[in-house]
Amino acid sequence: MRNSQNQLTRLNFRCALVIVEPDDLRISIVQLLRSQGWLVHGIRQTRQVFNLVAHIPYELIIIDSEMPEMSERDYLRSLQKAREWLTIKLVFVTSPLSTGFAGEVAKRGAFLARKARWKDDLCGFLSAYDEG
Repeated sequence: MRNSQNQLTRLNFRCALVIVEPDDLRISIVQLLRSQGWLVHGIRQTRQVFNLVAHIPYELIIIDSEMPEMSERDYLRSLQKAREWLTIKLVFVTSPLSTGFAGEVAKRGAFLARKARWKDDLCGFLSAYDEG
């Protein structure tokens, strides 16, 4: 598997995973990323994510903070503890009710995109990411 990861890196692919329950939002985020040159996978449920990350060199994972399987804080902690997640940038799409989560997200190096303004927030993040 390392060989395929090296090949993707040499070809300059940027891989992203979008984990969002509502189909319309997930599809919109996937389309935006693809329009900017990302190789993107979209899934509805978080239980698939750990198997995918073990085999695909994602640079970016976008997660709906309101996923039913796990609380946003638990999810953030479990992602940050896993060794293969250390180089992956995380973006949480959240509703205004989750604004208390913003400090913890920032402290752990993740980014918070507001659900009502996800496109503007995500485009701003991607612009800064490309510059970095």
